[in-house]
Amino acid sequence: MQILKRTKKGLGILRSLEERLAEPENSVISGKIRRVNAFEPAHQKLLEFCSEIEAAIKRVTNSQVQTLSVLPEPTSIIIRGYCNSFYIKQLAQEAVMRIVKNKEIINEIHVY
Repeated sequence: MQILKRTKKGLGILRSLEERLAEPENSVISGKIRRVNAFEPAHQKLLEFCSEIEAAIKRVTNSQVQTLSVLPEPTSIIIRGYCNSFYIKQLAQEAVMRIVKNKEIINEIHVY
């Protein structure tokens, strides 16, 4: 009975290991399972680019755009948030225009 329990437990562990190995983003290195993402460098670069845009907007507008978010699209950059004047909205757009040269900028900052 004790051996049967160990075997079932061992089979359960092997099954979960096989399922994890069957996933495409996993790989086995030196007996350990490690997640591998093929787009990791490009994704990291995109996050840094969006962070750079957000920092520029905050710097130029003195952090007056609330709930600021930058959404990269294949052909455009979307900036979203709220501010209390059209002047701040324009400053934010011009800050993005200095950084982004070859994409359309969609300004979805709402003035309240």
